[in-house]
Amino acid sequence: MPMSVMAQEQAAPWYKSGVNALISKGIIAENADVTATVSVGDFVRYSVTDLTYQHGIDPMKAAMGEGWIADGEFVSTDAPIKRGELARILVRALGQEQGEMSLAEYRSARKRSA
Repeated sequence: MPMSVMAQEQAAPWYKSGVNALISKGIIAENADVTATVSVGDFVRYSVTDLTYQHGIDPMKAAMGEGWIADGEFVSTDAPIKRGELARILVRALGQEQGEMSLAEYRSARKRSA
């Protein structure tokens, strides 16, 4: 295969299937800029709405009440959320936490189970 053809073929981004699932559920718009960052507050709002079906509530309070986030874990809800932080919220929300105390411990637990 010529090098120029190989350079043009690109794998789908790691987030493509997740974004497609969110679009199909109507959580995000089809024309949303999926390369943009998502703030902590927006992700928590999406998670609370999708996983608890609670609308019209303070999503940060709801997530704290459910134990998905702890007081002081985020300096700003306007800051972009990182993949590890996102994963930690989902692990807790889905009841899969096993006593991890840091993002490094979550990563280590993930590697052991893979």
